[in-house]
Amino acid sequence: MIKKTADRIFKWYCNPDYYPDIKGDLEEIYQDKIVAFPKTAQLKYLVEVLRLCRPALIRPIFNNSLFNSTGMFKNYFKI
Repeated sequence: MIKKTADRIFKWYCNPDYYPDIKGDLEEIYQDKIVAFPKTAQLKYLVEVLRLCRPALIRPIFNNSLFNSTGMFKNYFKI
């Protein structure tokens, strides 16, 4: 249950370009920890997901193409 919630949180905030690679690494870490610490592996997985919440990994909020087209229209009106 904790692992599913952590996966949803991670998918929500992670940049889609980086998601598959980092998700694979998280799964490897989880598999190692479930062998060593079966009772606390899910909690440690949640901690790892929360530690990955960095500005570099957060998905972009705005679409860059929207800003580019707005600038283009401003230029058209000036001309």
